[in-house]
Amino acid sequence: MKQRYLSTAATWLDAIKKNVLIGLCIISGINAQARLHVGTKYLKLDDKPVGYVELWNSGSQTMYIAIDAYRYTVDDQLKSKQFRSRNPKELGLLYTPSKVVIKPGKKKRLRVATFDKNLGNQHAYYRLTYNVLAKPHDEIAKGENALQGSIRIGLLHETLVDVGKSALNYKTTATYNSAEKSVQVLNKGNAIITIGPFRQCKSNGQCQINSLFTSLVPGQAFTYRLNQDQPQNKLVYDVGNYFGTVQRQGQLKIK
Repeated sequence: MKQRYLSTAATWLDAIKKNVLIGLCIISGINAQARLHVGTKYLKLDDKPVGYVELWNSGSQTMYIAIDAYRYTVDDQLKSKQFRSRNPKELGLLYTPSKVVIKPGKKKRLRVATFDKNLGNQHAYYRLTYNVLAKPHDEIAKGENALQGSIRIGLLHETLVDVGKSALNYKTTATYNSAEKSVQVLNKGNAIITIGPFRQCKSNGQCQINSLFTSLVPGQAFTYRLNQDQPQNKLVYDVGNYFGTVQRQGQLKIK
């Protein structure tokens, strides 16, 4: 759900290279000492507003973890945004503790509770991230450069929190833009979905496949640019759940 943009500015590239080198050095040191395992990658909060995520340190050194939470929202341009707030009621989610210390071979449980009520047919989605620190939390807080003391471990070590009681709906709508030769696919349901691959088809059903995949939160849209060298009578795409399991197919007649 993130988009990345490239820049040719030399100063920007130099800064990125410097941070990457710093990150690699920190990662190599952290990995040699501590290994984090996240027991829950998808946490569903429906009738029970409280859930738990188990964290396990399989390494040989004490692990210090800082936890952050973000709420997925959609802006006026139908693009996904991540809202962050230190106020649990403003965020809609309370997670405790936010700073975790795990000794070698031990486990800790993170308690997650939601303030979202009366969502009706909608769902709210949050993302928990786990930052492994190179030093204890109080020492990092005193340091001049917190970036050099922590590493965000990435998608395999995150938890998606799904809040809502209603059945998940994987509805999409597709709109053709003749001027731009593109199709906008809008997530009209209440579930985080994956879409792809895309197939451009002839009227007789013969298709050419484009192995392009993306994910959309409810209300978010994706613009697919038609390949001008492929058939353009109909566009077909798979709609899957958060894990990529296909739930239905979407299609749009173009000509």
